[in-house]
Amino acid sequence: IYFYTIEFGLCNEDNGIKAYGAALLSSYGELQHSLSEKPKLRRFEPEITALTPYDDSTYQNLYFVADSFNEAKEKVRNFVNTHFNRQCDIVYDPYTESVKEMDSLQLLEDAAESMKVQLSALTNAINRLKQAKE
Repeated sequence: IYFYTIEFGLCNEDNGIKAYGAALLSSYGELQHSLSEKPKLRRFEPEITALTPYDDSTYQNLYFVADSFNEAKEKVRNFVNTHFNRQCDIVYDPYTESVKEMDSLQLLEDAAESMKVQLSALTNAINRLKQAKE
């Protein structure tokens, strides 16, 4: 799934096919090829994509296209949650640029409190902007 999403992901956005894969975005030739008539385009279904072989030594003959970028993210999340038994959940911490395992009640409570503070600040900012418009 990684190869066909993170590296070579395509999705429908704004009435056209858009690239979101890093390999596509960093290779003008591959990007042009992916949007040409040459490769096959198939609907992104993680169960099929995960079993599809790939060749990383040449332009791809096949790309999987999601209905939207958000759909691709959701389908990958659902696939992982269905097919992998994780011992704990993880959360990305943008301040330390690290991933934390949420494997204790204290970590979960701390994360929930942090989210409450951030949500409160966002709600206050929204209300302030709404009042300024009135």
